[in-house]
Amino acid sequence: TKETCLIGIGWGLSMLAASGVMALLVPTLASYGHDPVSIVALLASMWPMGLLGHYLIGVIDQKIGTKKTTVFVVVLQMADFLFIAFFGGNYAVCAVAIGLLMFAISGNANVCMSMTTSVFGRADFEMAWTPIQVIYNICNFSGVTVIALITASFGPHAVMIGAALICLVSLVFIGLCSDKQIGSQIGGAKQGAGAPAVTAQ
Repeated sequence: TKETCLIGIGWGLSMLAASGVMALLVPTLASYGHDPVSIVALLASMWPMGLLGHYLIGVIDQKIGTKKTTVFVVVLQMADFLFIAFFGGNYAVCAVAIGLLMFAISGNANVCMSMTTSVFGRADFEMAWTPIQVIYNICNFSGVTVIALITASFGPHAVMIGAALICLVSLVFIGLCSDKQIGSQIGGAKQGAGAPAVTAQ
């Protein structure tokens, strides 16, 4: 279905930008004049933000729905990239941006699966998740290559702008994807003993 491609590409592109930037963050920030050792130390100290994002974004997902949560996460990523693009010479700004980026990335890793469940339901999740995961992972694993090509073509200062633009493109696909459930409904005679009913979110 079109939703299969929209979820795989839309959610995958935002992760492409995030994974590519994180992989090349040290040389990128070093181009702004920061000591590479201090950047590595900063990254190592920000793991609690990732843990917090993993939990809180899951809570937000339950409260407002996966699609809205995804938009929040991707917009947060874009803001982080733009903060570094325009204020990358300021170490404090970079520290805040990196912390929020790790917060967003940790949640981003979960919303793709959550959106698949929302659209296809539990009954069809396994069948739908297989092609979506392939598309998502192709995007995700291409992150380093794409961001490296941006660096080689336009210089390290263009990395964050490029990543923000990739997130903007991902929002187009996310916006086109309906969160209405189109998968099989489990209920009545079809519902097994003890199995929870699945309803559209």
